[in-house]
Amino acid sequence: MEIGRMNVADPLVLRSDVILVPVTDLAPEVRAKFEYDEGDYTVSRMHGRVPSQIVDGETASLLKLFRQPTTIVDAVIRNSQELSKDPAQWLDELLPHLDGFLRSHVLVPADAKEESELRPLIENGAAAAGWTIVRCVHLMEESEIYRVRRDGAEGAMKIARIPLSFANEEEVLRWLDGSVAPRIVDSGKHEERAYLVTEWCEGSDSGVASSFGRHDRASMLALITAIANAYAELHERGVVHGDVHPRNIMVAADRSVRLIDFGLSQIEGHSTHRVSRGGMYAFYEPEYLAGVRDGHHRPASFKGEQYAAAALMYQLITGMHYVDFRLEREEMMRQAETEAPIPFAARGIAPWPEVEAILFRALEKDPEKRFPTMRALADALRAAKPSDDALSDAARQLVDEEIAMLSRGGETFANGYPTPHASINYGAAGAALGLLRIAIVRDDPKLLALAEVWRSRALTQLGNDDGWYDEKDAPRKMVGEISPYHCPPGLHATSALLAFARNDRTTQRNATLAFIDASQRPCDNLDLTLGRSGALLACALLRDITDEVQSLGDAVLRDLWGKLDALPPLREQPRDTYLGVAHGWSGYLYATLRWSLASKTPLPSSVASRLEQLAELRIARGRGAWWPRQLGGGAHDMMPGWCNGAAGHVFTWTAAYDALRDERFLSFAELAAWNAWEEPVALGDLCCGTAGRAYALLNLYKHTGNREWLSRARQLANHAAGVAHTTAPRAHSLWKGELGIAALIADLESPENAAMPMFE
Repeated sequence: MEIGRMNVADPLVLRSDVILVPVTDLAPEVRAKFEYDEGDYTVSRMHGRVPSQIVDGETASLLKLFRQPTTIVDAVIRNSQELSKDPAQWLDELLPHLDGFLRSHVLVPADAKEESELRPLIENGAAAAGWTIVRCVHLMEESEIYRVRRDGAEGAMKIARIPLSFANEEEVLRWLDGSVAPRIVDSGKHEERAYLVTEWCEGSDSGVASSFGRHDRASMLALITAIANAYAELHERGVVHGDVHPRNIMVAADRSVRLIDFGLSQIEGHSTHRVSRGGMYAFYEPEYLAGVRDGHHRPASFKGEQYAAAALMYQLITGMHYVDFRLEREEMMRQAETEAPIPFAARGIAPWPEVEAILFRALEKDPEKRFPTMRALADALRAAKPSDDALSDAARQLVDEEIAMLSRGGETFANGYPTPHASINYGAAGAALGLLRIAIVRDDPKLLALAEVWRSRALTQLGNDDGWYDEKDAPRKMVGEISPYHCPPGLHATSALLAFARNDRTTQRNATLAFIDASQRPCDNLDLTLGRSGALLACALLRDITDEVQSLGDAVLRDLWGKLDALPPLREQPRDTYLGVAHGWSGYLYATLRWSLASKTPLPSSVASRLEQLAELRIARGRGAWWPRQLGGGAHDMMPGWCNGAAGHVFTWTAAYDALRDERFLSFAELAAWNAWEEPVALGDLCCGTAGRAYALLNLYKHTGNREWLSRARQLANHAAGVAHTTAPRAHSLWKGELGIAALIADLESPENAAMPMFE
């Protein structure tokens, strides 16, 4: 019996570069892109062009048997015994799968050359066709690319791994003669394998280049304009590239662009070789996909390539495709043919109307509605402007200064923080959390790594009182043991959030369990910064990434409201009762509302009445309103900041609106925001200063879409940056120093996603 060309009695082995992953281990956003059943696995090959496959758990268990050489007959017999199946019937069911695994080289003959993981065929330092191999820079099944050197000149050598001709690519490159593409300098055969050598292009591919500059709209506009110019010049030379892909665009340090990989290109009216279509399905133009559906494969065209280039530029700007593509091919084709591009705002990034209009025109489904030429598209981008940005140069500089201060060679990196060394408010855990915030906004893996360094420093302080307590600002008697802002639970929560960002699920789970354990210590304080409400809020923040905190959060909620429900109405409570978010009723309510929203847990029955009681205590002032710091406080108790004032109340009222959908609560949030905006400014920090007030205005902007609140937040951020060094109570700390202001300024680059650290 044979499958394909293989006899079922021949020993086979699973290639060493095949990866089997349970679908449940994939990130939720990946799982959402395809249909799967419980127990399914993905089957993928490193360096392979064949997309990942989805198989059921039973088929995956069969594949695992081929980790050691075995025949199909032996593997099916063992597998059927494990699954209590009839071997003959099970083999019949498996035949289509096995044939596919053989064709895609997931299973290969034992002792075959292709059994092992794909590796370069030429070693570093070896000679090939008169060139010295420096290193392999790209590796695929059919070819590999090396950086090479000869007579002081460097080049890129593309050499076949299988019988393959580069004649078409050589023809196109010689036609272009160094225009928009690297110039060809050598070609021929080396040990019967075709090769060609082009000039070496220094830089990185466009995907990498954009990931380090996505926060800088001026830089992004320069990049996509350069890309559009490159394709315009290519088309004006009569060449359609035919394989639009981020890796086929090289970007130099000065943002100049060169196109590479012309194996599937065509010269209009001159090409002497027939080629197939290349590229990514997510970039294919609708008219090509319609032809594929009808069995007519259309060649690449200038109008079609305009569509693909626009799809690529959208991805470079947003980090996502222009629609939320599913992974099933038929569904992806339908989406490309019918679904409109998603606006930037719906992607969680700031709108860019001028550039969006340009790209969306190029992404029209009807080719006649696109730009007449790629040059017209490039000219439109050249005339566009970066989106309005009111942030001052001083504000932007502060972010870079804080990163430098916390990096190797920086003063804070060298000396650390004074006591308490490790807390979120004052120490190393806060440094990790602030850097995480900036890293997320900038999509910067280096900052994630730096955040991990500071997390590790904080971990060394577990068990050391100096890491968490200070007799002046944070005595143990006041701070207690469970505050996420001052105590080890906050470090564990930070560790879990950082591990989630780094896709380190093992560390995330260990940190979550450590947080749960540390948060169950006795505590009589109810407030948000020092007590039980803070533990509940931390549970809410972690609930977004794990359900393991559900039991703890529910228990804290019951305990908190068991005590709060025993208290009289707010107006009847003692005059020294705190009302603000850091130490009083606004904080109790905010943590409760956030937990309910995150966990889908019903609110305690008394929450609505407590909100009404808090609302009745507002005092009108100007266009807004304020709440006293304490119940019996007068005008001297009016504070606009986050901890005890109006800014903190903004968050509580927007959370109340989110949970209960009562428009009055959004109006109360706006009253509080007006007070946070209109009162005089002094300090710059998150806790009491203008940075915390700016985050409150950002929160209201996210709820209303009113860009005036965004503009006001930027102005407060500019103030905070201007006074950062002169008013910081705790230099370079997160909540009392410059780092919190830097996190705010970074968040203003993507205000739709702004999140006050360890609070939103």
